[in-house]
Amino acid sequence: MNRLDVKDVEKTFHEPDGSKLQILLHIILTIHEKELIIIKGPSGSGKTTLLNILVGLIRPTAGSVYFNGIDISQLNLKQLATYRLNHIGYLFQHWNLFPFLNARENIEIPARLQGLTQSSRNKKVEELAASLGIYNRLNNRPDEMSGGQKQRVALARALINDPSFLLADEPTSNVDAQTRTNIVDILQEKRESGLGLLIATHDPFFEELADKVYILENSTLTIIKNNTINITGEIRS
Repeated sequence: MNRLDVKDVEKTFHEPDGSKLQILLHIILTIHEKELIIIKGPSGSGKTTLLNILVGLIRPTAGSVYFNGIDISQLNLKQLATYRLNHIGYLFQHWNLFPFLNARENIEIPARLQGLTQSSRNKKVEELAASLGIYNRLNNRPDEMSGGQKQRVALARALINDPSFLLADEPTSNVDAQTRTNIVDILQEKRESGLGLLIATHDPFFEELADKVYILENSTLTIIKNNTINITGEIRS
Protein backbone atom coordinates (compact mmCIF):
# COMPACT_ATOMS: atom_id res chain seq x y z
CA MET A 1 0.00 0.00 0.00
CA ASN A 2 1.40 3.37 -1.02
CA ARG A 3 1.88 5.96 1.70
CA LEU A 4 3.54 9.29 2.35
CA ASP A 5 4.82 10.00 5.85
CA VAL A 6 5.76 13.46 7.07
CA LYS A 7 7.80 13.08 10.24
CA ASP A 8 8.54 16.11 12.39
CA VAL A 9 9.13 18.40 9.42
CA GLU A 10 10.20 21.99 9.98
CA LYS A 11 10.96 24.79 7.56
CA THR A 12 12.68 28.04 8.38
CA PHE A 13 13.53 30.79 5.90
CA HIS A 14 16.21 33.43 6.43
CA GLU A 15 15.09 37.02 5.97
CA PRO A 16 17.32 39.66 4.28
CA ASP A 17 17.91 41.32 7.67
CA GLY A 18 19.33 38.07 9.04
CA SER A 19 16.28 37.10 11.09
CA LYS A 20 14.59 33.70 10.77
CA LEU A 21 11.01 33.09 9.68
CA GLN A 22 9.54 29.84 11.00
CA ILE A 23 7.00 28.54 8.47
CA LEU A 24 6.50 24.93 9.58
CA LEU A 25 7.07 23.45 13.01
CA HIS A 26 6.95 19.75 13.98
CA ILE A 27 4.62 18.74 11.13
CA ILE A 28 3.45 15.11 11.36
CA LEU A 29 1.16 13.71 8.67
CA THR A 30 0.48 10.39 6.92
CA ILE A 31 -1.34 9.96 3.62
CA HIS A 32 -2.45 6.53 2.38
CA GLU A 33 -3.62 5.53 -1.05
CA LYS A 34 -7.32 6.26 -1.67
CA GLU A 35 -7.34 8.84 1.12
CA LEU A 36 -8.52 12.41 0.62
CA ILE A 37 -6.87 14.78 3.06
CA ILE A 38 -7.62 18.50 3.18
CA ILE A 39 -5.36 21.21 4.59
CA LYS A 40 -6.92 24.58 5.39
CA GLY A 41 -5.24 27.69 6.67
CA PRO A 42 -4.91 31.43 6.12
CA SER A 43 -2.88 32.82 3.24
CA GLY A 44 0.82 32.64 4.05
CA SER A 45 0.39 29.92 6.66
CA GLY A 46 2.71 27.51 4.86
CA LYS A 47 0.35 25.25 2.89
CA THR A 48 2.22 25.67 -0.40
CA THR A 49 5.56 25.28 1.38
CA LEU A 50 4.41 21.97 2.83
CA LEU A 51 3.24 20.73 -0.58
CA ASN A 52 6.56 21.75 -2.14
CA ILE A 53 8.43 19.75 0.51
CA LEU A 54 6.30 16.66 -0.16
CA VAL A 55 6.96 16.99 -3.89
CA GLY A 56 10.68 17.41 -3.24
CA LEU A 57 10.94 20.89 -4.76
CA ILE A 58 12.38 22.27 -1.52
CA ARG A 59 14.06 20.47 1.36
CA PRO A 60 12.90 20.75 4.97
CA THR A 61 15.10 22.46 7.52
CA ALA A 62 14.51 19.49 9.82
CA GLY A 63 12.57 16.24 9.72
CA SER A 64 11.92 13.91 6.80
CA VAL A 65 9.35 12.89 4.20
CA TYR A 66 9.08 9.19 3.38
CA PHE A 67 7.51 7.62 0.31
CA ASN A 68 6.91 3.94 1.02
CA GLY A 69 9.71 4.06 3.58
CA ILE A 70 12.20 5.91 1.37
CA ASP A 71 13.41 9.24 2.74
CA ILE A 72 13.01 11.61 -0.21
CA SER A 73 14.96 14.27 1.67
CA GLN A 74 18.08 12.18 1.01
CA LEU A 75 17.52 11.69 -2.73
CA ASN A 76 19.69 13.46 -5.28
CA LEU A 77 18.19 15.65 -8.00
CA LYS A 78 17.93 12.82 -10.53
CA GLN A 79 16.29 10.51 -8.02
CA LEU A 80 13.85 13.24 -6.99
CA ALA A 81 12.90 13.80 -10.63
CA THR A 82 12.21 10.08 -11.00
CA TYR A 83 10.13 10.10 -7.81
CA ARG A 84 8.00 12.96 -9.10
CA LEU A 85 7.67 11.54 -12.59
CA ASN A 86 6.51 8.10 -11.49
CA HIS A 87 4.65 8.71 -8.25
CA ILE A 88 3.56 12.34 -7.74
CA GLY A 89 1.13 14.54 -9.61
CA TYR A 90 1.30 18.21 -8.61
CA LEU A 91 -1.36 20.75 -9.44
CA PHE A 92 0.13 24.21 -8.92
CA GLN A 93 -2.13 27.04 -7.80
CA HIS A 94 -1.12 29.17 -10.79
CA TRP A 95 -0.92 26.32 -13.33
CA ASN A 96 2.75 26.68 -14.42
CA LEU A 97 1.91 25.89 -18.02
CA PHE A 98 4.44 26.49 -20.79
CA PRO A 99 3.07 29.50 -22.72
CA PHE A 100 4.64 28.46 -26.04
CA LEU A 101 3.02 24.99 -26.00
CA ASN A 102 -0.61 24.18 -26.71
CA ALA A 103 -2.78 22.27 -24.24
CA ARG A 104 -2.01 18.86 -25.75
CA GLU A 105 1.73 19.49 -25.60
CA ASN A 106 1.55 20.76 -22.01
CA ILE A 107 -0.48 17.76 -20.83
CA GLU A 108 1.74 15.14 -22.45
CA ILE A 109 5.06 16.39 -21.03
CA PRO A 110 5.24 13.85 -18.15
CA ALA A 111 4.19 10.99 -20.42
CA ARG A 112 6.83 11.99 -22.95
CA LEU A 113 9.47 12.03 -20.20
CA GLN A 114 8.26 8.62 -19.06
CA GLY A 115 8.87 7.26 -22.57
CA LEU A 116 5.32 6.53 -23.70
CA THR A 117 4.76 6.17 -27.43
CA GLN A 118 3.02 8.92 -29.36
CA SER A 119 -0.11 6.80 -29.79
CA SER A 120 -0.25 6.01 -26.07
CA ARG A 121 0.26 9.67 -25.21
CA ASN A 122 -2.48 10.75 -27.60
CA LYS A 123 -4.92 8.24 -26.13
CA LYS A 124 -4.28 9.31 -22.53
CA VAL A 125 -4.33 13.03 -23.34
CA GLU A 126 -7.59 12.77 -25.22
CA GLU A 127 -9.29 10.64 -22.55
CA LEU A 128 -8.33 13.07 -19.80
CA ALA A 129 -9.23 16.11 -21.88
CA ALA A 130 -12.65 14.65 -22.71
CA SER A 131 -13.38 13.83 -19.06
CA LEU A 132 -12.41 17.36 -18.02
CA GLY A 133 -14.31 19.10 -20.80
CA ILE A 134 -11.30 20.57 -22.60
CA TYR A 135 -11.08 18.25 -25.61
CA ASN A 136 -11.90 21.12 -27.97
CA ARG A 137 -9.10 23.25 -26.48
CA LEU A 138 -6.20 20.85 -27.06
CA ASN A 139 -4.77 22.96 -29.88
CA ASN A 140 -4.96 26.22 -27.93
CA ARG A 141 -2.07 27.83 -26.07
CA PRO A 142 -2.56 29.05 -22.47
CA ASP A 143 -3.09 32.68 -23.51
CA GLU A 144 -6.07 31.51 -25.58
CA MET A 145 -7.80 29.82 -22.63
CA SER A 146 -9.73 30.94 -19.57
CA GLY A 147 -8.42 30.43 -16.05
CA GLY A 148 -10.71 27.46 -15.54
CA GLN A 149 -9.53 25.84 -18.77
CA LYS A 150 -5.90 26.32 -17.81
CA GLN A 151 -6.64 24.75 -14.43
CA ARG A 152 -8.06 21.67 -16.14
CA VAL A 153 -5.09 21.44 -18.49
CA ALA A 154 -2.77 21.53 -15.47
CA LEU A 155 -4.84 18.84 -13.74
CA ALA A 156 -4.72 16.60 -16.81
CA ARG A 157 -0.93 17.01 -16.87
CA ALA A 158 -0.73 16.09 -13.18
CA LEU A 159 -2.77 12.93 -13.75
CA ILE A 160 -1.43 11.64 -17.06
CA ASN A 161 1.24 9.37 -15.55
CA ASP A 162 -1.25 7.73 -13.15
CA PRO A 163 0.57 8.93 -10.01
CA SER A 164 0.34 7.31 -6.60
CA PHE A 165 -0.51 10.67 -5.03
CA LEU A 166 -1.90 13.95 -6.27
CA LEU A 167 -0.97 17.12 -4.40
CA ALA A 168 -3.18 20.05 -5.34
CA ASP A 169 -2.96 23.70 -4.34
CA GLU A 170 -6.43 25.32 -4.46
CA PRO A 171 -7.63 23.21 -7.42
CA THR A 172 -11.09 24.84 -7.66
CA SER A 173 -10.21 28.46 -6.89
CA ASN A 174 -10.47 29.64 -10.52
CA VAL A 175 -13.35 27.56 -11.85
CA ASP A 176 -17.13 27.76 -12.13
CA ALA A 177 -19.58 25.36 -10.48
CA GLN A 178 -19.80 22.97 -13.44
CA THR A 179 -16.02 22.80 -13.81
CA ARG A 180 -15.67 22.14 -10.09
CA THR A 181 -18.09 19.23 -10.45
CA ASN A 182 -16.03 17.83 -13.34
CA ILE A 183 -12.81 18.12 -11.33
CA VAL A 184 -14.32 16.50 -8.23
CA ASP A 185 -15.83 13.67 -10.30
CA ILE A 186 -12.55 12.73 -11.97
CA LEU A 187 -10.62 12.95 -8.70
CA GLN A 188 -13.16 10.69 -7.01
CA GLU A 189 -12.84 8.21 -9.89
CA LYS A 190 -9.04 8.24 -9.65
CA ARG A 191 -9.29 7.91 -5.87
CA GLU A 192 -11.33 4.74 -6.19
CA SER A 193 -8.53 3.35 -8.38
CA GLY A 194 -5.95 3.96 -5.66
CA LEU A 195 -4.96 7.62 -5.94
CA GLY A 196 -4.17 9.36 -2.65
CA LEU A 197 -5.09 13.05 -2.49
CA LEU A 198 -3.67 15.89 -0.43
CA ILE A 199 -5.46 19.14 -1.25
CA ALA A 200 -4.85 22.62 0.11
CA THR A 201 -8.26 24.26 -0.20
CA HIS A 202 -11.08 26.10 1.52
CA ASP A 203 -13.70 24.57 -0.78
CA PRO A 204 -16.42 23.13 1.51
CA PHE A 205 -17.37 20.58 -1.14
CA PHE A 206 -13.98 18.88 -0.80
CA GLU A 207 -14.25 19.02 2.98
CA GLU A 208 -17.47 17.03 2.89
CA LEU A 209 -15.74 14.26 0.94
CA ALA A 210 -12.51 14.28 2.96
CA ASP A 211 -11.30 11.49 5.23
CA LYS A 212 -9.35 14.01 7.28
CA VAL A 213 -9.24 17.80 7.49
CA TYR A 214 -6.33 19.70 9.02
CA ILE A 215 -5.79 23.37 9.69
CA LEU A 216 -2.32 24.87 9.32
CA GLU A 217 -1.78 28.04 11.34
CA ASN A 218 0.93 29.45 13.55
CA SER A 219 3.34 27.02 11.82
CA THR A 220 1.57 23.93 13.24
CA LEU A 221 -0.84 21.37 11.81
CA THR A 222 -3.97 20.41 13.77
CA ILE A 223 -6.56 17.82 12.77
CA ILE A 224 -10.16 19.03 12.93
CA LYS A 225 -11.95 16.13 11.20
CA ASN A 226 -11.12 12.41 11.11
CA ASN A 227 -13.43 9.95 9.40
CA THR A 228 -10.78 7.27 8.93
CA ILE A 229 -12.20 3.75 9.28
CA ASN A 230 -10.17 1.58 11.65
CA ILE A 231 -9.65 -2.19 11.40
CA THR A 232 -12.86 -2.93 13.33
CA GLY A 233 -14.90 -1.04 10.75
CA GLU A 234 -15.77 1.76 13.15
CA ILE A 235 -15.34 5.39 12.18
CA ARG A 236 -13.00 7.45 14.29
CA SER A 237 -13.98 11.09 14.69
